[in-house]
Amino acid sequence: MDNVQKYVRRRDARIGHGNYMKIGLTATVAEAVDFDPAVGDIDDKRARIAQNLRAELTVEKLLGMIDIAHFRKVGTLQWLHTLVTYIPQLAKYQSAVAKLYKTDGAKLCLPSKQKTIMHPLATVAKNENIMTELRDALVDFLGDEFRSFEIIQPFLELWHTEWTHLSLTYEAHWGSLLTPDPSKLGHSASKINQKAPANLKKVNYYPAAYTSYLVLDVRMLDCWRILLETDDILEHFAALDRDGQLPLLDELQAKVEILY
Repeated sequence: MDNVQKYVRRRDARIGHGNYMKIGLTATVAEAVDFDPAVGDIDDKRARIAQNLRAELTVEKLLGMIDIAHFRKVGTLQWLHTLVTYIPQLAKYQSAVAKLYKTDGAKLCLPSKQKTIMHPLATVAKNENIMTELRDALVDFLGDEFRSFEIIQPFLELWHTEWTHLSLTYEAHWGSLLTPDPSKLGHSASKINQKAPANLKKVNYYPAAYTSYLVLDVRMLDCWRILLETDDILEHFAALDRDGQLPLLDELQAKVEILY
């Protein structure tokens, strides 16, 4: 379920008949397959809430839930991906690196031949920012039998989580466009003629993501340059290609362990 907007432009604008933003909500139902129906057991959910195990949750326990080995594997693949993306002579390894993401770097693989059945629902003219209207929309989508909402399990939308993290990154590491500190995002952005965000606490996602990923890629390439002891990484690989001495993917993977 998510909000939708449409700007309605009046062709015969007059008093009481101006342009306005039409706001509503829409939802899509995805049929679940191969799941345990017990996850929707309300009695079990109530019992677990009554145990109050959340009170015992600590930062250390959260960190312990992270699969460090998998985290490291994905991190090393990022170094490889950046190198084969920007170095023309290594472009032939791009498909192999993409395959590594789908095999060694995969955490939870979706069935390749499984097609999720989707059911788009009709929109409703409700505003999700108004609690009573959000409730009305939920009842409209789910039906009266779910009026208590206990069956609903809310979770953070991943895109919004990523947007928040991106904004925090800018707020902490931007500095300014005039800063002499090369470690700041603002310093790098000024070198590639990127504008400063109007609000560091809530950046415009797409241009901010473009700038941050570009700066990250270039800095990773610079780390590769230092590791390979060369002044020009592009010319370095061009020379290796001319001499028929381009490194194999396995050799690059060994160097990635040093960089990571």
